[in-house]
Amino acid sequence: MRLCSVVAGFPEAETDTIRRNIMKRSASKKDDAAADARKAKEEFVTGAIKNGVLAKVADDLYEKILYFSGYGFNACVHFSTEVDTYVGSKVVKKQIQHIEPGDIVMTRDESTGSDVFTKVVKRHHNGVKKLYEVTLDTGEKVKCTMDHKFRTTDGRMLPLKKILEHKLSIATKSLR
Repeated sequence: MRLCSVVAGFPEAETDTIRRNIMKRSASKKDDAAADARKAKEEFVTGAIKNGVLAKVADDLYEKILYFSGYGFNACVHFSTEVDTYVGSKVVKKQIQHIEPGDIVMTRDESTGSDVFTKVVKRHHNGVKKLYEVTLDTGEKVKCTMDHKFRTTDGRMLPLKKILEHKLSIATKSLR
């Protein structure tokens, strides 16, 4: 969002639109979401060019933003939550508070819906938030914030607060 403001000249208040359009690409109404994402890219590149950035550089930067949106490691779970990490030639569990830049962790590629391993580039601390314990149909318990996203049975990725608000069900078949 900061890149949209600094590089492309988006007003701070409008930068969240870019984030939402990027994140909606895998949601329902894919065609509409894809059109919004294309429009956001055009606006980003146009704004960057106005600020003296070469078109090719602006396009490349936007593609990197898209790449990060698919592979960003969202750690909005309990501090002691364990995640799969790749160490040497095997997968091991590591508590999230011990994850460091350079670690290779499992995350979800929302463009394909598959789990992938990716390298942690940077840690971001977003403060302390209230945790909720969610018990899935499988019996698995997940401690997370209301912002934590789950895949719903209709295929969308939505934060817990939206799932509860709309009385949706979490898809548990794809969870480990």
